[in-house]
Amino acid sequence: MKALYITEEIDTCDCCGRTDLKATVAMQLSDGGILHYGRTCAARNSGKTQKQIRQEVYAEEAAAKARASWAYRTSTECRDLRAFLASAAYEPKGWMSDYEVALRDRCTAKRKEIAAAHRLGYSDF
Repeated sequence: MKALYITEEIDTCDCCGRTDLKATVAMQLSDGGILHYGRTCAARNSGKTQKQIRQEVYAEEAAAKARASWAYRTSTECRDLRAFLASAAYEPKGWMSDYEVALRDRCTAKRKEIAAAHRLGYSDF
């Protein structure tokens, strides 16, 4: 079992059925399935300590941030904005500002899309 993330959205343990938990740990099984366990059940069923589970979660979050950052930096929207800004560096202020605003809006939308796909907040990467 591998700990993926801790969520407050799901408050029921899939192991013991306890409800109204403060948070649950998403545990990935060897077959790829995901179950949400309370912290105690996650430790008992995985054979790991709660500290080890937290460390796995932190490592997984760091990997997700790296994947999201890479996906954003290599997106067409980001590359278009960087190319525009590089070409506009020596132009007069306000030059094609409407186009720049449109590019930035596209980048913001793409960043939100990538953040949602990687279970991150908009400003996390």
